[in-house]
Parts: sequence; structure tokens; C-alpha cells
Amino acid sequence: AFSREDVVAKLKAQYPQGAPGNLVRVSQFLLGLPSGWALGRDCSDGDQVRIRTDRYRLGPSGAPSLWIGSQGSWVLYTAPVFIPRSFEPHTASLYARGSGRLRLTALGEGSELSSQEYALQPAQWQRVTITFSPLLKGVMHQLRLEGEGSVWLDAFQVERGSQATDFAPARPCQLALALPESDASAARIQFADEAPVILYAVRGAPSGSVLRLTQYDLYGGTTRLDVRNPGPQGRLMLKPPAAHPLGTFRVEAYVKDARGRIISPVDEVVFHRVRRPRYWNKPAPRSPFGVHTVSTTRHIVMAKAIGANWTRLHDAGREYTSWAF
Repeated sequence: AFSREDVVAKLKAQYPQGAPGNLVRVSQFLLGLPSGWALGRDCSDGDQVRIRTDRYRLGPSGAPSLWIGSQGSWVLYTAPVFIPRSFEPHTASLYARGSGRLRLTALGEGSELSSQEYALQPAQWQRVTITFSPLLKGVMHQLRLEGEGSVWLDAFQVERGSQATDFAPARPCQLALALPESDASAARIQFADEAPVILYAVRGAPSGSVLRLTQYDLYGGTTRLDVRNPGPQGRLMLKPPAAHPLGTFRVEAYVKDARGRIISPVDEVVFHRVRRPRYWNKPAPRSPFGVHTVSTTRHIVMAKAIGANWTRLHDAGREYTSWAF
């Protein structure tokens, strides 16, 4: 057995210099929710909760802010954050403005480590911070945000220490990938009759830089695509393999400078290309295919897109059908 002192000594030896000041991989909101972020399972996107990048309201970081609008309450989970020196206190922070209150909670392996609630101001940005003690050698840490009404967010940061320092991204260049809006994009699905297009946004790329994308498919195939001197935003046509044009694809990307050095975080997007179902946007009363799912836009769109025409609100939908409710 190893004592805590043994584990701490091993982590100090493994990470003698600590880590970059900001441990968050993608800390600005150039194309909506960053990869790995997700609404709570009971928050229906597009109707109950709307989320988009607001290019007309820049945050304190100088980048477009993320707008969240809802008539009621919402819950948002950030992507996991890797904490190398998990024996030290860490501080999470972001800037927020809007109506109502915002609660920020640090989670370790799904358990609450620390939580703090703030009253937001609609006319000015304020720094929302929380200090927490990570789980020693914890595999996954993340933040949960709970709010209501209209809220704008910017400049997400997790760092060593008990105080929030000035915001700085982990890398000098910021990168984001996303799917364009389409019939089933809420479920990250593109139909075979839709163009295989991906969106990208780059901030802080110097002249001579290259955006390098690698497309992976389920059959072990890879395709590399380079964009030289990428603009702030762009659309890129992907190249699904002729032998396997359908299925699940992952696109991974980063930006390198003229000397070949990687200057951005690595971002990715996972999506699925399927045939458009015969009963898309219309009922299929004789269909025998159904699923159990919660009643949220992204889950119902996903079910319909794969040809499941019935949703049974049992177990997954117990929030609506159980006697307790």
C-alpha cells in the first residue's frame, strides 16, 4: 500500500514544473459550447434552453461571449479538466453577467468538492471563482454551472493556488470546431444528402500558420486536411472515404506556426453520417422500432434520425412519469 506522502512524492517527481497556468484546454467560446461541454440531462436544448456564441457582446478576454437563455433554470457541465498536481489547492474562475444567480460547483469523480453562488449583474461583468481541493490522483475533475434567465460567459480558467490570477489561455492561439446547423445537428448527425461540412474558428494565429485537421473513421482510415493562414472563421468540406461514406467520424485539429510549433490546444468534434430516415419529420404509426430516452431535443432528434419512431418515457423519462412526481 502507498501512503499519501508516497503518492504526493511521486506526483512531484512526475510533474516537477507543475503545468501551464490555465489547465483548461479550450477556454473561450468561439463556436458555441466547446467540445466536451454538455447541458444537464433534463435541459432540452433549442426550446427550453438556447445557447449560442454572441459575437456582438465581447467578454473581458476580448473574445465573443457564450449566451445562455432560458425561461427557467439550466445546468451546464464543463469538459473534464486534467489536474497534474492534485495534492495542491486549485481555483476555477470565469467571467459572467446576466440576470438571476449563478452557482459554480467543482466536481471530482462526480462528487461535489466545493460550491459557491453569485448574484449576477446585467450591466457589468464579474469574476466568478471557486477554490477547491482536488481528489488526489483523481481521474476526472470538472465544473458544474447552474443558472437561470439570460447569462453571458467568458474566459474559463482552472489554475494552481487559492487565488484567481489574470485570465490567460493555455496556448497563445485558440481553436474551436463545430458542426453547422442542419436538420439533425442537435444530435451531431449529418444525413447522407447533406454536405460533409465542418466549421472552424481560430483566434490569435500569426501569419504563416497552418490549421491541421485529421479525419478518422471507424475502419481505421485517416485523412489529413491543411488550411494555410486560416481566417477567424471558416467552413471546410470533409472527405468521407468512398468505401465507407457513412458511420461515425472524429475530426481532430490544432494550429501550428510557420516554424511547425503547435500553438493551439487540440480540439475535436465527433459526428455521425447516416441515411435520412424514410419517416423523417412525419409520424410512422406502424413502426416497431422505439427507444427509452429523456424528452430533450437532442435525444429525440437522435432517436428519430436513426429510425426509432417511438419513445417510451420509462426509466429514462421517469422525471415525467413516476408516481413520485
